[in-house]
Amino acid sequence: MVIGQKDDFAIECIHEPDTPNEHGWVFGRMCVWCRGVELGDLTEPTCMLNGTEGHFQEVLDQIDDLHDECVDDLPDKAAFHLLDSALYLDDDRTSQQVYEDAIRYSKFDFLTNWGESFDGVKAFLLIRGERCRVLYR
Repeated sequence: MVIGQKDDFAIECIHEPDTPNEHGWVFGRMCVWCRGVELGDLTEPTCMLNGTEGHFQEVLDQIDDLHDECVDDLPDKAAFHLLDSALYLDDDRTSQQVYEDAIRYSKFDFLTNWGESFDGVKAFLLIRGERCRVLYR
Protein backbone atom coordinates (compact mmCIF):
# COMPACT_ATOMS: atom_id res chain seq x y z
CA MET A 1 0.00 0.00 0.00
CA VAL A 2 1.27 3.47 -0.87
CA ILE A 3 -0.30 6.53 0.71
CA GLY A 4 0.71 9.71 -1.13
CA GLN A 5 3.00 10.26 -4.10
CA LYS A 6 6.54 8.85 -4.05
CA ASP A 7 7.86 11.82 -6.02
CA ASP A 8 6.49 14.18 -3.34
CA PHE A 9 5.73 12.50 0.00
CA ALA A 10 4.42 9.00 0.61
CA ILE A 11 4.33 6.21 3.13
CA GLU A 12 4.73 2.73 1.70
CA CYS A 13 3.78 -0.26 3.80
CA ILE A 14 3.55 -4.01 3.30
CA HIS A 15 1.61 -6.02 5.87
CA GLU A 16 2.98 -9.47 6.71
CA PRO A 17 -0.07 -11.11 8.32
CA ASP A 18 1.51 -14.55 8.62
CA THR A 19 4.05 -13.43 11.22
CA PRO A 20 3.01 -15.39 14.32
CA ASN A 21 2.46 -13.50 17.57
CA GLU A 22 0.13 -13.79 20.52
CA HIS A 23 -0.35 -10.06 21.13
CA GLY A 24 -2.07 -8.89 17.97
CA TRP A 25 0.93 -6.84 16.88
CA VAL A 26 1.19 -5.83 13.24
CA PHE A 27 4.32 -6.86 11.37
CA GLY A 28 5.49 -5.85 7.93
CA ARG A 29 7.77 -3.54 5.98
CA MET A 30 7.70 0.22 5.71
CA CYS A 31 9.46 3.24 4.30
CA VAL A 32 8.77 6.91 3.74
CA TRP A 33 9.34 8.53 0.34
CA CYS A 34 10.50 12.16 0.17
CA ARG A 35 10.76 13.53 -3.35
CA GLY A 36 11.66 10.13 -4.75
CA VAL A 37 14.16 9.26 -2.01
CA GLU A 38 13.39 6.17 0.06
CA LEU A 39 13.90 6.80 3.77
CA GLY A 40 13.96 3.48 5.54
CA ASP A 41 14.33 -0.01 4.19
CA LEU A 42 11.31 -1.57 2.53
CA THR A 43 13.23 -4.84 2.20
CA GLU A 44 13.69 -5.24 5.98
CA PRO A 45 11.30 -8.09 6.80
CA THR A 46 9.07 -8.60 9.81
CA CYS A 47 9.31 -5.15 11.38
CA MET A 48 6.84 -4.37 14.15
CA LEU A 49 4.70 -1.57 12.73
CA ASN A 50 2.61 -0.74 15.81
CA GLY A 51 5.36 1.46 17.25
CA THR A 52 5.87 3.30 13.99
CA GLU A 53 2.13 3.96 13.76
CA GLY A 54 2.30 5.41 17.27
CA HIS A 55 5.11 7.76 16.24
CA PHE A 56 3.13 8.96 13.23
CA GLN A 57 0.20 9.66 15.55
CA GLU A 58 2.49 11.70 17.83
CA VAL A 59 3.57 13.77 14.80
CA LEU A 60 -0.07 14.41 13.88
CA ASP A 61 -0.88 15.37 17.48
CA GLN A 62 1.84 18.03 17.56
CA ILE A 63 1.85 19.12 13.92
CA ASP A 64 0.99 22.72 14.78
CA ASP A 65 4.05 22.93 17.05
CA LEU A 66 6.69 21.74 14.57
CA HIS A 67 8.31 25.13 14.21
CA ASP A 68 10.82 27.15 16.20
CA GLU A 69 12.21 30.61 15.57
CA CYS A 70 15.77 29.24 15.74
CA VAL A 71 15.32 26.91 12.75
CA ASP A 72 12.31 28.18 10.79
CA ASP A 73 14.26 30.47 8.45
CA LEU A 74 17.53 28.55 8.30
CA PRO A 75 18.60 26.88 5.05
CA ASP A 76 18.10 23.11 5.11
CA LYS A 77 21.71 22.14 5.85
CA ALA A 78 22.02 24.68 8.65
CA ALA A 79 18.69 23.61 10.19
CA PHE A 80 19.73 19.93 10.02
CA HIS A 81 23.08 20.74 11.64
CA LEU A 82 21.47 22.76 14.43
CA LEU A 83 18.95 20.00 15.27
CA ASP A 84 21.48 17.20 14.90
CA SER A 85 23.94 18.99 17.17
CA ALA A 86 21.30 19.92 19.76
CA LEU A 87 19.96 16.37 20.00
CA TYR A 88 22.86 14.04 19.19
CA LEU A 89 26.21 15.80 19.59
CA ASP A 90 28.29 14.69 22.55
CA ASP A 91 30.00 17.94 23.47
CA ASP A 92 30.83 20.09 26.48
CA ARG A 93 27.26 21.20 27.26
CA THR A 94 26.12 20.75 30.82
CA SER A 95 23.49 18.14 31.63
CA GLN A 96 21.01 20.96 32.07
CA GLN A 97 21.77 22.36 28.61
CA VAL A 98 21.40 18.91 27.03
CA TYR A 99 18.07 18.50 28.82
CA GLU A 100 16.84 21.92 27.66
CA ASP A 101 17.85 21.21 24.06
CA ALA A 102 16.08 17.83 24.20
CA ILE A 103 12.89 19.45 25.51
CA ARG A 104 12.99 22.17 22.86
CA TYR A 105 14.07 20.22 19.78
CA SER A 106 13.06 16.56 20.18
CA LYS A 107 9.63 17.34 18.71
CA PHE A 108 11.34 17.65 15.30
CA ASP A 109 12.73 14.10 15.38
CA PHE A 110 11.19 12.18 12.47
CA LEU A 111 11.84 8.51 11.67
CA THR A 112 14.98 8.32 13.84
CA ASN A 113 14.68 5.28 16.11
CA TRP A 114 11.14 4.53 14.92
CA GLY A 115 11.75 0.84 14.38
CA GLU A 116 13.80 -1.58 12.35
CA SER A 117 12.55 -0.16 9.06
CA PHE A 118 14.29 3.12 9.81
CA ASP A 119 17.61 1.93 11.22
CA GLY A 120 20.32 4.29 10.03
CA VAL A 121 17.87 7.08 9.12
CA LYS A 122 18.17 10.45 10.78
CA ALA A 123 15.46 12.90 9.81
CA PHE A 124 13.71 15.98 11.14
CA LEU A 125 10.28 17.36 10.27
CA LEU A 126 9.61 21.11 10.33
CA ILE A 127 6.30 22.73 9.47
CA ARG A 128 5.62 26.42 9.27
CA GLY A 129 2.34 27.51 7.76
CA GLU A 130 1.98 25.78 4.41
CA ARG A 131 5.69 24.90 4.24
CA CYS A 132 6.78 21.43 5.28
CA ARG A 133 10.42 20.34 5.29
CA VAL A 134 11.79 16.84 5.87
CA LEU A 135 15.50 17.16 6.52
CA TYR A 136 17.41 13.87 6.35
CA ARG A 137 20.76 12.27 6.00
